[in-house]
Amino acid sequence: MSFPQWFAGQVITAERLNARNVHEVLQSQDQEASSTSYVMSEIQVEFEPDATYMYWCYISYTADYRNGLRWTWSGSGTTLGSFTQAMAHDASGATGQNASREVIFRRPANTTDRQAGGTSLLSGASPVSVVQSAYDQGTLFTSGGTPTLNLMFGRWADGVGQNTILRGGNQTRFLYQRIA
Repeated sequence: MSFPQWFAGQVITAERLNARNVHEVLQSQDQEASSTSYVMSEIQVEFEPDATYMYWCYISYTADYRNGLRWTWSGSGTTLGSFTQAMAHDASGATGQNASREVIFRRPANTTDRQAGGTSLLSGASPVSVVQSAYDQGTLFTSGGTPTLNLMFGRWADGVGQNTILRGGNQTRFLYQRIA
């Protein structure tokens, strides 16, 4: 179905009205990554073919500063126009859990890994329990067939320390809305 363009005398249907709704996909459970190999998250979406969408992905995670988080998108029939924001890596771990940090704003290509830094506890306590945030938003374009998009994540480095955890429940979510 094409995106609704309203004209005088046109019949309004539920399908045409629902095309403009914002949809949400939640990460229901915490998931761990123990290496740089990607893990498939619960954020998996099927789109309408030949359409344009706006999307917002709010990522919550816990990661050791030595391991961090990396994420990418996989799927078929989708092209992203992505803008990301994430905490920069602190290789020394000296800034602690609530100190100000540099932030990375990127416009990555579809095949470029997105990366976010982790946290250290200056006391050396374990495990790291500070939940961090990263954002990925933009537009996505679909082609024919059955377009899909899947969020994949892992550690950005195989360091020591705890696994990187993609947080579930009410924390990591993907919202999307068809715009054309």
